[in-house]
Amino acid sequence: MPQGHPFHLFWPWRTLIEGLQQDTAKYAEECQGELPTGRVVERSSGQRAQRTNGQTDPVEKVIRMKVVYHENFKNTDYASDGASAPGRMESIMTALVNQGHFPVISPEPATYADLLPAHSRTHIDEIAQYPKLFEMALLSAGGALLAADIAMKGEPAFACIRPPGHHASKNSGWGYCAFCNMGIALLKLKKKGVIKSAFVLDIDAHTGDGNIDVLSGWKESTVLNPMAGSNKDYLKLIEDRISNIPYVDIIGVSAGFDAYKEDMGKKLTTFDFYLIGRLLKNMSKRLGHEHRFALLEGGYYLPDLGKNVLAFCQGFED
Repeated sequence: MPQGHPFHLFWPWRTLIEGLQQDTAKYAEECQGELPTGRVVERSSGQRAQRTNGQTDPVEKVIRMKVVYHENFKNTDYASDGASAPGRMESIMTALVNQGHFPVISPEPATYADLLPAHSRTHIDEIAQYPKLFEMALLSAGGALLAADIAMKGEPAFACIRPPGHHASKNSGWGYCAFCNMGIALLKLKKKGVIKSAFVLDIDAHTGDGNIDVLSGWKESTVLNPMAGSNKDYLKLIEDRISNIPYVDIIGVSAGFDAYKEDMGKKLTTFDFYLIGRLLKNMSKRLGHEHRFALLEGGYYLPDLGKNVLAFCQGFED
């Protein structure tokens, strides 16, 4: 483990949450997409977030988070399920582009060879029997690969992709998932010798059994699916677990948004998604690198899906 990592950045739980709440007051009112206030930020796009009190602060350089997205993800005819629902991608991208002003990068489809470290030929060939699903699943996996590559360059990334992947195991898939996007991305980095260890946080309302299965043979990988009765306990569980991880080369997030209070999980608020993103950003800083990326998994309450993804991304980048 590299020397000199500032482990003191992980404060006691009460101090951490109170500090985040003070720094992001607008989110306490179900953040409508505004950039958190309280300091001047110079974005690579030239935008500035001015302090509300009119004072002048030194300009802080911030690396803009990249959004990975392809226009073909708007297509809904590859499947008939919750993840392929019309309007789902549009609700997210409208928030990320029009309110978050994140730069967008388009991915290329993954290749058959990219899938093999994560899946059996039998499973791949079974999905290939459905051409539209296979085409979209390859593009989704390609988005995951690109997001992971961007992360390894020191820039956080969020891949707005579908179909999701955290329920796709080596030999099967269910729950709207075809291929394990997270496993494909991480195992390719490992195969190239770019990383030796990884931590995956899965915040979907359902356990990512596919992530667990695909990464099960890699001792230096950890997958956390937090389960708790309340949003407060859920956040505390995440903070406790990540504060005890000494070092990993990359942080991956299976970013499902169906744990939202109006969605299947009936638990998390918009502000909670911001806090989760912020916790992972702080973890990355503690480890001494910016190697973090997130992949879209679930999330089906369309009226608030865009603002929930935006909240997470602003915390993840901030």
